[in-house]
Amino acid sequence: MGLIRTLKNRLRDGAFHRWLQRRKDQKELDAWEKSGRPPPPPFKKKLVRDIARQYGTRVLVETGTNWGNTVASSLGTFDVIYSIELFDELYEKAVRRFARHPKVKLRYGDSAHELPRILDELREPALFWLDAHYSGDGTARADVDTPIMKELQIISRHQVSNHVILIDDARCFNGTNDYPTIDVCRALSAGFWPCHEFTVVDDIIRITPK
Repeated sequence: MGLIRTLKNRLRDGAFHRWLQRRKDQKELDAWEKSGRPPPPPFKKKLVRDIARQYGTRVLVETGTNWGNTVASSLGTFDVIYSIELFDELYEKAVRRFARHPKVKLRYGDSAHELPRILDELREPALFWLDAHYSGDGTARADVDTPIMKELQIISRHQVSNHVILIDDARCFNGTNDYPTIDVCRALSAGFWPCHEFTVVDDIIRITPK
């Protein structure tokens, strides 16, 4: 039993496992298209990879590790993957899961506190996948339900100006539970990154260089 578990752990998140997972993701995407594209879309992990290739970003910064599936899906696409998780149990599981992947750098804590430390290490454009928020049992809450406003302010002060930013769960941006409205987020983006485009497509806010 121990040998089987060891083999599974070594195969997990390897190249063959990622290939199988991406085939599964494609089937889910096809089913979603046939059902009329209801929110939320199932292709978010693929979108992260596609956007990275489109803009040539080799560093991923994720807030909200959760189960680590976005990190796992992004292996092989990025040179370095940072991911921040506030809930201790999820963080510890991610540490065990990615122990053999040196390109994955996990950080424990509030993203509003950990992002500046990561940015101190960055000297090139990164793709930011912002998905840190309180979602009830099994997740952690910091001072607010979502630190998105603080996250954007922190990124805007970085010396590199042409980062790519994706924000999950656009449907939640309605002015409640510490979420700004879409219009407020658009105004912030225009002030912070006047040379970027702001779009909302399939439940994802995209702030991308023109």
